[in-house]
Amino acid sequence: ERRYAHGEQHRNASLARDLIERSEKVIAVVSGHVHWNQLHFMDGIPHFSLQSLSETFTTHPHAAGSWAILTLIDTIKLEVFGRDQVMYRMPVKNPSQHWLPPMD
Repeated sequence: ERRYAHGEQHRNASLARDLIERSEKVIAVVSGHVHWNQLHFMDGIPHFSLQSLSETFTTHPHAAGSWAILTLIDTIKLEVFGRDQVMYRMPVKNPSQHWLPPMD
């Protein structure tokens, strides 16, 4: 949490994160058009990044052909298909519970 190993960030990223974490309604965040599949957590909320359909970073020389199915019932399940498959499954976090802030 609060560490970014790769890539640029939007100028309003901290505002967007604050809105997500304070809303007490968001149970997952899904974004795409990146170079690899990734999962990380911020305030206990899973943030999924899906590999681009035409990306070749992990599947060179072929396009990844990525697509996914997100299922929200009693759990969060994200299943990614294509040449770089992955499946994530986890319980839904209680949106009113928050992680403690990092200690100095």
